[in-house]
Amino acid sequence: MAAIINKPTAQQYVDDAVPSARAADSGETSAFTWSFVGICAALFLLSLGVQVAHHLLTDHSYVMFAFDGKHYLATSQAMAAALMLLLKGDQSAFFRAIADPAFCKNLVWDGPVIPGIPAIIYALLGRIPKESDWASFAVFFSLLASYSAVLVAVASRLLTGSNKLSLTAGLLFALYPTTLLATGVYRSEVLAVSLLLTLLLALYRAPGSALAAVFAGIVGGIFAMVKPVMIPAIGLLCFFTGLHGRKVKTLTLLALAGVLTIAPWSIYTAVDCGKLSITAERGPSYNAGVGTDLAANGWCTMPETPHVATSKLNKSPLAIFEHEWRSHPFELSKLTIRRVTRLWSNPWNDFREPVFGLPVQVQVAWHLILVCLGFMGLSLYAFFPPQGERRLLGNLAAIALLSHLSFIMFQTMGRYAYTSMALLAIFAAFGIGRLQRLVGSSRAFTVPGAVPFSATLASGLRTFGGTAAAALGVAFALLIFNCDSFTHAGEGRELSHVLAPGATAGRAIGLAAGALPTGALILIDIAQDPRDQANPESLAVRFNGHLLSGPVLPLNCFNGAKYFLFDTMAEHSAFMRNSVKDFRQWRAVRVDPDAQLLKQGGVNEIEITNKGQYPITVFGDSASRENKIVPLPSPDYFASDRMLVSLTSMESRINSLIPEAVESQHSYIKGGDGAENLADNLRLQLALFDAGNGLAAAGSDGQAQEFELKPGQFHWYARTEDGLRLNKDVLKSVGAVGCDLKLAALPAAATQVQVTVSGLARKQGGPGRLGVSAALVNDQGLPQQLDQFADYVSVPASAGGQNPEQAWSQFELTDVVPLSRLGGAAKVSGLSLAFLPCPRLESCYGPGRQCSNIDVKDLRVRIKPLYLTDIAGRPLSVY
Repeated sequence: MAAIINKPTAQQYVDDAVPSARAADSGETSAFTWSFVGICAALFLLSLGVQVAHHLLTDHSYVMFAFDGKHYLATSQAMAAALMLLLKGDQSAFFRAIADPAFCKNLVWDGPVIPGIPAIIYALLGRIPKESDWASFAVFFSLLASYSAVLVAVASRLLTGSNKLSLTAGLLFALYPTTLLATGVYRSEVLAVSLLLTLLLALYRAPGSALAAVFAGIVGGIFAMVKPVMIPAIGLLCFFTGLHGRKVKTLTLLALAGVLTIAPWSIYTAVDCGKLSITAERGPSYNAGVGTDLAANGWCTMPETPHVATSKLNKSPLAIFEHEWRSHPFELSKLTIRRVTRLWSNPWNDFREPVFGLPVQVQVAWHLILVCLGFMGLSLYAFFPPQGERRLLGNLAAIALLSHLSFIMFQTMGRYAYTSMALLAIFAAFGIGRLQRLVGSSRAFTVPGAVPFSATLASGLRTFGGTAAAALGVAFALLIFNCDSFTHAGEGRELSHVLAPGATAGRAIGLAAGALPTGALILIDIAQDPRDQANPESLAVRFNGHLLSGPVLPLNCFNGAKYFLFDTMAEHSAFMRNSVKDFRQWRAVRVDPDAQLLKQGGVNEIEITNKGQYPITVFGDSASRENKIVPLPSPDYFASDRMLVSLTSMESRINSLIPEAVESQHSYIKGGDGAENLADNLRLQLALFDAGNGLAAAGSDGQAQEFELKPGQFHWYARTEDGLRLNKDVLKSVGAVGCDLKLAALPAAATQVQVTVSGLARKQGGPGRLGVSAALVNDQGLPQQLDQFADYVSVPASAGGQNPEQAWSQFELTDVVPLSRLGGAAKVSGLSLAFLPCPRLESCYGPGRQCSNIDVKDLRVRIKPLYLTDIAGRPLSVY
């Protein structure tokens, strides 16, 4: 009887064969041995060292205060100034400062935590943070990221019981390229990862410790103020922990600590700001509008679409979701599914920076491997979870990981998935360890007759089940990467055609009979070689056999209300070391209304000829199964986040413009081998609009104003005998070296001006970057930045022994600016011009490693009025 009772089961044979697995699952090993503490210390130092080396020793874009970072910095500055008043004992001034409406508005938008931590640190140091303090921000975020890497290792050690696997998980996160990039921008994600991991570990200890429960509640409250969208997940995590062991005391402590943490912020917003808030006010109704905007494909656009503009006026985001989902359930379901791909398909790298020489393509591969391993581990966890208390931590991590799917209800991008990457690293290590154990248990039963057949069978089934679970997780990850493609199945797609030098592409458009609008533009979607972009003669456009004389320009140059979109383009392109002209955007050329070229009730033909030396790519649309042309990329909206998610193109337009119906469409390409008829519809579009009486008459070139800039017009510190010298000392002492030019009155009929700045530049010893900044100014002092000017001009290094007079290189920058925002041509009064020894948008960070001494001379400015068309406020009908 005793022998029967003590007879080993098949499962016991499996566990005895792999004792490390049994010990890890049962919680028999101690998580904090001295060897593991040493691993954590080494991991922290390694992570911090790599981070600091990346930020301070490599040449990468200074982007700490780009976009949202500028707003966070402004709020930090205001908070630091207020705290310094309090530290000085001037309480009345402190309370006046924090009750100021502008202070409240910024703080309510950003929340108290993200800008508050740097504000407290700098207030204690007795000063206000500046842009030039970017390095200290980078070090602070690097410390947080290194701390997070240690927490990843701790969580993995608790789940696996293995020092090797915990180190693997920590390294997967610490050396993940996006981690190095994330600490170089002032955003919430680095802090959010630290808070999320701290919360998970605190909740893991909460059922057995009242102190841990209180601490977890505090961390959860802070996390809620940092990431509003994660509030439901935080509540679910706390509720799940409270249910574990059915301890009402734990749940009560969690809730009470969280409420008391948020309470001071809520009281402040209710009393001083007039509206009670429990977290940062991130425009929930606006985000709900973006999340349900089918016309914009769920992207945030500039300017706002009518749907978003209407939605943000609604005080209830839930009402927006309810109405739109009831009205468009199928369409919104497809949009939601494709957002899963937007979330995890590419890493967060807004500015496409290389990391220690690793290009974006390698970073994408690294990211995809981590995602596959992470979801493989999650699947193995679901089928083969650890036993005992460790399971609570695994369940909490799984809930936190899957809670990131809440982002798919709103606009979704790789940045929002970053907080999940630490969790994927944990599950990747768990999955690798679980597979090792399953394979190890299988090998233990390879000798026939060594153990009962039932044990061998059990081992084989476990190995097979583990393999199937791993394959299931990888398949799920691969499905994530392709959700977007699946939702577009059966629809048309974009095609491209190469137009060789000398070749012609054309499209015939049949217009129905009837009165035609008085204004017309030819819209062209092409990609030119950068070496041909500066050549205005590289593209010839004919309409109905007539050569159009106007310049081919980005469409925004024809729209005074949309030219501001170049502001965002310029900031993105500068930090990616590209030009605004590299963006995919519609180009346009004017059809002279006086020539009466439009044919009513007939076929109108558009032709473009490649007159340059390099091929041109012409884009087109293929038909879908229903034989419908896909919607064109809209000329009305700009969605930079679409470009950020793809990481593979400079496409920032949205598909929302449906062309007008036409009687006939025919596209072709003619070259040396004859003509080729195309089945798809080339994007050579005819845009018609009603100009009314506001259409500028076609005229000859306006009289240009020429300026030759002398050294005496600039600061004495930078003058040389025949020009200017720009170096670090100039940047430190006087900032940009600039001058203001007074312009003569421009012709009142001019709708745009072409501004050209040219000169010679020289750099000794190595390549340099000459920054050029220019802005038109009206008589009220309102500036209009010239954003098509490149952020910097590359100045080649002088060859050794070269005659200094032969080392000069020519540069020329040009932009065409609509004048309606400045009040028209009659209001334009001057041009502000400045030069810097580094990229323009990096100058506020102070002299960097690439800041170099550059000489410039023979500086000239040309202002030429143009009589084109300003289509601002005029709806386009596109054919």
